[in-house]
Amino acid sequence: MPTQTNSPRVLLHAFSTFTLGGPQARFVQLANAFGPRYRHIIAAMDNCFDAGERLGPQVNWLPLPLPVQKGGALANRAAFRQVIQAQQPDLLLSYNWGAIEWAAANWPQVVPHVHVEDGFSAAEATRQLPRRAWTRRVLLGWAGKPVVVISHNLQRIATQVWKLPERQVMFIPNGVAIPELYIQKRALAQVSQAQLTIGTVAGLRPEKNIARLIKAFAAVRARQSARLLVVGGGPELPALQALATQLGVAADVEFAGYLADPISRLIEFDL
Repeated sequence: MPTQTNSPRVLLHAFSTFTLGGPQARFVQLANAFGPRYRHIIAAMDNCFDAGERLGPQVNWLPLPLPVQKGGALANRAAFRQVIQAQQPDLLLSYNWGAIEWAAANWPQVVPHVHVEDGFSAAEATRQLPRRAWTRRVLLGWAGKPVVVISHNLQRIATQVWKLPERQVMFIPNGVAIPELYIQKRALAQVSQAQLTIGTVAGLRPEKNIARLIKAFAAVRARQSARLLVVGGGPELPALQALATQLGVAADVEFAGYLADPISRLIEFDL
C-alpha cells in the first residue's frame, strides 16, 4: 500500500519582473501567509528577483533564471515549454501581458494554468492594442484558461474587448491587510478628525495617472481641510510636484517616496 506524503504543492509563477510592484507585493503577502504549504518556483522575464528579499524564512521558494529572447509572444515558447515539462508544477500562474508567453508555452496544456491581470503598462494605459487583445483572446480565451482580474474595469475589458467567455473571468479585488499592531497604533495616534487624509501607494509612472488624483484632491481641498499622501517613487515625481504647486496645494501634498513598509503610512489614510 503506497504511503501518503505531505509534500507541498508546487506553483510555478511567471512574472515579467520580480522587482517589487503590485503583483509581486501581493504574491509576497500570500506566500508569507501560506508559509510552507506550497513550494514556489519564480521565473522572471528580466531575471530580476529583488522582491524575494521580502519573503520570510518560512517560504520555500526558488528563483529560476532563464535565457530570454526578445521577439514577440512566441519567441520563447519552445524553451518555456521545456521548463514546464521539466518542473511539472501542480499549477502555472502567469501575471499580466509581460508573461503571456507562458500561456503560449502551455498550449496544448501541460499543467493547469491560471492567468492574472492587474493592469497595464504605459503602452496600454489609454487604449487597448489590437494585437495584444487578439493574442489574449487566442491564448487565454480559446485555450479556456481561467483569468483573474482585480477590478470591474479589467473584467469589462476582458469580456468585451478581449472577448473572453464570462465563465472564465473571475473578479477578485485586491485587499490591504492591516496587521493588528498598526490598527492599535492608529487608535493611539493623534489623528485630526477635522482634516481628511487621502492616500495612495503607487509607482509614479505615467500609466498610474497620479496627476488626475492631484487635480481631484485640489477640488476637494478647495471645499474642506484635507491632505494628500502619496507613497511611492518614480520618474513622474518632478512633474507631479510641479502640478501640486501650480494648483496651489503643494503645502497639503506629501510625497513620501518609496517605502519598504508602506503599511506604516497606510494607517494615516482616511480614504
